[in-house]
Amino acid sequence: MNLNFALIYVLHNAFAADSACANTDLLRRSNAWLQRCNSGHRDELLIVGVGFKSEDDLLAVVRPYGLGGAQVKAVENEAGEDELGECIQLVAQRWIAARHKAAIPMLDWTQFTGDTAYPKVGWWWCGVKTATDEQTALAEILGTVGPDSFRHQAMTWAVILTDHMGSESSEDETENYEASITALTLAYWLTGFDAATENSFFDFSAGTAFDASGLDRLRVGFEAGRSHQAKASCLAEYLDFCDDDFSNSCLIACLDLRISEVRESLSKTFGGDAALFWSLYSSIFPNLKVSMCEGMDDLLGLRSVEMAEIDRPWRFVTEGWVDFAEE
Repeated sequence: MNLNFALIYVLHNAFAADSACANTDLLRRSNAWLQRCNSGHRDELLIVGVGFKSEDDLLAVVRPYGLGGAQVKAVENEAGEDELGECIQLVAQRWIAARHKAAIPMLDWTQFTGDTAYPKVGWWWCGVKTATDEQTALAEILGTVGPDSFRHQAMTWAVILTDHMGSESSEDETENYEASITALTLAYWLTGFDAATENSFFDFSAGTAFDASGLDRLRVGFEAGRSHQAKASCLAEYLDFCDDDFSNSCLIACLDLRISEVRESLSKTFGGDAALFWSLYSSIFPNLKVSMCEGMDDLLGLRSVEMAEIDRPWRFVTEGWVDFAEE
């Protein structure tokens, strides 16, 4: 997969002083990082050193492990646990905003790395982002039609679509149609998730979708009619044959038919519904005061939020959709 990693690791000075523990943990991470770098990947690693007086002191500890090329930031350890979390969050926020806006936070990256996978636990934060701009057409669709919350990640989402769903733009008309309409389905679904969190209203525009994708309205209408008759008669309510917005209604019907497939593919790719939910939710409401594993436990264990806050977006991810007409 054409993706690189952005990784944040927190190293406590007291832990680094315990050479037995430090050797095992740092060597595992440095080995994976160096293997990936030697394979041509451009992963970026930020090491936040807690209790180190300076970046030079931190580098002196990590350089023997082959991590001299990592970015480092020293944080004083004079504050309490909550204050320390806030300090680390500030460092992480600045680094991500400056260098990794395109990264999608991810807990389970086993689908992306194969045999050279990083350790799955112990990271403060991990994100994956595109290493290529080959899917510019699909990225432009996602960036134009999708919600603002996921706009910076558009190219990364496009790569995930192509590598896991075969939705790649090409010279072939049929393949290009399928790639474009699948990208629109993802944009439609992400817009729904954004609305389910109440971060925004559900304001997907079929007209904008047609303009961004260049889809043939006649072909979309033909697919909607055929699929409506054969597979989805319940979608008839979306098709107003007397309205000028007939083609827009047809497009929504076609997207609705694809939602289940897109959702299931994403769930598998991200390592399950819980991991997918965390990635989406954290893209909108990042919690960098704690490590990502702890943050997921806090979120799904309802230690940091009330059930009412995540009920709809959770049902949206697990069921594929919620009824916005109820609002």
